[in-house]
Amino acid sequence: MILSLVPLAIFVWMARTFSWVVAGTTVEGQFSYFFGLPGPGGTSRDDLQVAYRLGQETRRINPGRISDAQLHRLGMPDSLRIVPGKPAFTAPVPVRIIHIAGFCYAEPIFPWTWVWKYLGMQGALLLVAVLILAILHGELFRSIVLDYRLVRCGTATRGRIRTTHETGWWEDSLDYIRRCYVDYSFPDPATGRECRGCQLTLGAVDPACLPPDWEVTVLYDPACPEWHIVYEFTPFKTREGYSRS
Repeated sequence: MILSLVPLAIFVWMARTFSWVVAGTTVEGQFSYFFGLPGPGGTSRDDLQVAYRLGQETRRINPGRISDAQLHRLGMPDSLRIVPGKPAFTAPVPVRIIHIAGFCYAEPIFPWTWVWKYLGMQGALLLVAVLILAILHGELFRSIVLDYRLVRCGTATRGRIRTTHETGWWEDSLDYIRRCYVDYSFPDPATGRECRGCQLTLGAVDPACLPPDWEVTVLYDPACPEWHIVYEFTPFKTREGYSRS
């Protein structure tokens, strides 16, 4: 789902900004203000640029909108001499750069720039995105963590499939997203009582193709028998496999 990619995109965006804040380097730059003369339509647009050098190459950044008060903080005089093709006002402005393996991200550092505000905004977005991801796929994450733990440390016993069921939804692309669950039972080796479970299947075996009462390998935690999974329906496998007791 598209929503599942949002936290990843924000994380990459935040990692880029964090690298820029923490590991970036600051170089000299020059801010230029070009006054836009009215054109044939009677409209004008000012042009703002910050130029800096990266190696032997001169690059430019469009800093976006800057107010008159901010321009005066940079040292703009009250009156300007307008010469077509030349900047009406220039000022030195440092530029912070992160340059890794051909990737370059640069931002000008103005007197009013709060560098850490970038991380604050992105951190809030990341928190919202992670909450969305937890709501959509929290069950999936819990299953993966439990599966991994029990595959590594669990005790194996015999169990049987009782029934299967599935849920799903259609995406805009008309792809059907399917989640299949298996209901199973096994006798607790310590007490002999029947234990039951329902598991989201993440392995290669499709339980819907198996008959009822199909024998499976159940992994459980002897210290906490309520924690158990079916080995055949997990995404994790061991080299030796399991010999059921």
